[in-house]
Amino acid sequence: MKIGKKIVIAILIVFGILSMIIYKLPITGKFEAISGFENSDLSGEILSAKYDPKEPKILERLTITAVVKNNGKEKNNYLLELKITKNGQLKYGDEFTFSLPPGNEMSFSPTYTPDDFGDHTIFLRLHDKNKTKVYDEKILTFVAQSDVGPFDLEVDLPSHIIGLGDSLPVTILITNMGARGSDIGLNLDLYCRSCVDSKKISKSIQIFLNGSSDVKKQFFLRTSGDVGMHVLVASIVLYDRELVSSKNQFYVNATMPKILISTQYWIKAEAGKKTIFGIEITNENGVDIKNIKPFIYGIPPDWISIEPSSFNILKPTDSVVFTATLDVPENAEIKSYETVIGIGSDNAFSKKEVILSITGAVTVFELPSTAYGFLSNYWIHIVLIVALIVVLFLFYKSRRKGQGQDRRTILRKIRDVTT
Repeated sequence: MKIGKKIVIAILIVFGILSMIIYKLPITGKFEAISGFENSDLSGEILSAKYDPKEPKILERLTITAVVKNNGKEKNNYLLELKITKNGQLKYGDEFTFSLPPGNEMSFSPTYTPDDFGDHTIFLRLHDKNKTKVYDEKILTFVAQSDVGPFDLEVDLPSHIIGLGDSLPVTILITNMGARGSDIGLNLDLYCRSCVDSKKISKSIQIFLNGSSDVKKQFFLRTSGDVGMHVLVASIVLYDRELVSSKNQFYVNATMPKILISTQYWIKAEAGKKTIFGIEITNENGVDIKNIKPFIYGIPPDWISIEPSSFNILKPTDSVVFTATLDVPENAEIKSYETVIGIGSDNAFSKKEVILSITGAVTVFELPSTAYGFLSNYWIHIVLIVALIVVLFLFYKSRRKGQGQDRRTILRKIRDVTT
């Protein structure tokens, strides 16, 4: 069977069309690949990113350094975006627009001053000039620290129940475990949890706390005047940020068991010496008083120690005596303190006002130890006695001699007058 020329020509045409179709696909793919490569020629890269100092401090400047390179074959316009976040929230942001010839680099050194403690994240993104494409990204993290602190906060309530109209005694111990001292804020917030329309009572003070030291403060806080469960929240604030807090609860009761406190009304203590006095507590009720804790407010707490520091159960009509020791330093101010002595417990609270007077130490002249040893020697005593006798004898002789001369002078004058 012979194949005609027309059939051969038709087969060749179909073959050619199929070949062109098959060949067109790799051409298109190749074109797209080349097109993508050409776009990559216009891309950029963040070669490096770092921050200094390595241990950033709060309220001290932090420098971020980024180096960008045009690794393409053509000049390109860029936008470098900087964002700093903490817990996902933006703390700082900035943008830098610039252009770079191919193969060239540019360095950026923006600064940021942390105003908050803790973990931070630095985002660096390199965009095209229209910010439609991200060429590169670097992510850094740092922890903002402080030379002050960390701090510890302890709140002690001598009593977890007080009477209606009473003031709450509070002892607060703040410890700075850092190397540097600083002014810190102490906030006290008091509110009634079970009361209706009760207003929060707040008190704020500034305290300077040396490095590696602690300070103890005592307060009497007025309650809201409502019966019910109250909450005291104490917190330390530094750089307008709450660092640590402590929460305590107590109950304001309409009636309280009657407790008799017997102690001196006028307590006198001498600077540089220890003074001891007793505090007798008597239960004048028909119920047990449990977990009694004595306290003394109004004088520096470092001067005070009470033994025993607590007492478990005081039965009706029974008494217990606490021994208070005041160790007043020599440089204490000579003055009188309005002092409050009281007890707190699980079911009772009572206090009594007294006066503590600090007097100065009596000045006593003391000989140096060498002089004392010299004067206490037996033979030295003998020598001193003999020397005293000699001095008295010479004084007597000189006086007799003077009297004899005066007598002769008088007799001579009498003879001259008579003659």
